[in-house]
Amino acid sequence: MIGGVPRPVILDYLATELGWGLEHASEAYAVLNACRALIYLADGQILSKLAGGRLAAARGLGPPAVISRAIDQHERGDEVPGVAPDAVAFVRSAAARLRAAARRSPAGA
Repeated sequence: MIGGVPRPVILDYLATELGWGLEHASEAYAVLNACRALIYLADGQILSKLAGGRLAAARGLGPPAVISRAIDQHERGDEVPGVAPDAVAFVRSAAARLRAAARRSPAGA
């Protein structure tokens, strides 16, 4: 059996995934993953990208225009190449918050 994964490990993984998304995926993928990672950071919920985006928007966890654009792209199935500067800033900020929280968390948490 495999035991539980400590929260700092999960947070660090999520931050790393956000970096991968900026380098290799669409804007919608990167932004909506950042949204769902911030929801996990806030209350431990694991959501789909779209549900994470909607909840992050409702909670004001990121720039409304960036999140709205990502939701629209996702719903249309757009694979918009590249990530706009405002979206990059949001995703990097989310990754920094995740890493900071991972450092503050107890090792076994």
